Amino acid sequence: MLSLIVQAINQAGYLPGRDGVAIALDPAAERVLRDGTYHVAGESLSSDDMIGRYEAIIDNFPVWSLEDGWPKATGRLGASHRAPR
Repeated sequence: MLSLIVQAINQAGYLPGRDGVAIALDPAAERVLRDGTYHVAGESLSSDDMIGRYEAIIDNFPVWSLEDGWPKATGRLGASHRAPR
């Protein structure tokens, strides 16, 4: 889905990224949390696994804001990751 959003930004004549159009996500991870495990796309993920997914998204797409920033994720992703320019 994020690839399509970036494609649409480009097709509209804008630059994807913080100097153009950045993406904000509110994945509402609590909605897929059951018994301490996140259930996403047929997989059961730990909080570290979820943070890893967020990390991959941030590294590959111009995501500038991630609403589900619980303290562990903020500590790992906060200052060290920035949306690609």
